[in-house]
Amino acid sequence: MTKIIDHSFGKGQPALSTSMMGRVRIKVITGFFGSSKLGEEDFVSVSEIDEDKYRSAGGAAAGAIIGGVLTGGIGFLAGAAIGGRRRTESSYLIVLKDGGHVALRTKDKVLRARLGHLAQNEKIATMVAERGGSAEV
Repeated sequence: MTKIIDHSFGKGQPALSTSMMGRVRIKVITGFFGSSKLGEEDFVSVSEIDEDKYRSAGGAAAGAIIGGVLTGGIGFLAGAAIGGRRRTESSYLIVLKDGGHVALRTKDKVLRARLGHLAQNEKIATMVAERGGSAEV
């Protein structure tokens, strides 16, 4: 699930997706028939704002109950530990060539992986440039 936190498209509503090749695309719907598409080539920078890791409380409770009923006391503890799936939710800021931006929060593994990769490449390029080199990432 991806939620747009903020954007600079006025009344247009952006939606993020990934292509078959894993590249990030932004489609901005501006009216009934109007829309524009932006790809990674339109990004100036991608930076990670925040990352939250947590366990599903409902899953832990269900796992504890099922484990306790089936195997007794030790199953209760094991079910609670295994039942709560780990989840990660990350926030990113994408700055575009035209001066616009999109801030988003996502749980989507593919989108998080690609945006994380783009943000990491940008950090590497910045660090290399600060040392006087050039980096093609």
